[in-house]
Amino acid sequence: CRTRDEDRFNCGNSSITESECRLLGCCFNPEKNLCFRSIPCNRPQDTPEHCGWPGITSQQCHQAGCCENRYSHSGAIIHGIKWCIHPK
Repeated sequence: CRTRDEDRFNCGNSSITESECRLLGCCFNPEKNLCFRSIPCNRPQDTPEHCGWPGITSQQCHQAGCCENRYSHSGAIIHGIKWCIHPK
């Protein structure tokens, strides 16, 4: 369950217990009382399949089962611009 904070998707509210979190198939961080899962966000293919719409929020992207990726179609990092794509 090691993942960067920006690649985490919230699985429950702040009152969820570790056992409830695990039953959802999610990871639990007891230090932060945080229940989360990681969405696999690999570098996109040459033509990634977009998920969402312009202005989609991180939460909306993750709720759709998609992930944010900061890479452009050419593979170059674009700072400040996120792409909501289907995971590989």
